[in-house]
Amino acid sequence: MRNGKTIKGSAAKKSTYKLRSADKGKRIQVRVTVKKPGYTTVVKTSKKTAKIKKK
Repeated sequence: MRNGKTIKGSAAKKSTYKLRSADKGKRIQVRVTVKKPGYTTVVKTSKKTAKIKKK
């Protein structure tokens, strides 16, 4: 997530995420949803990072 909003595109749905120029000055966080039939769905969200600095 970038500044609390979902990052669009398939790159944001992988197990790793490489920072992009659009992330500069923003705060990044991760939301993970775990689903399994017969079990309760669990959603966890990380704390936001510090603002991403320019290179």
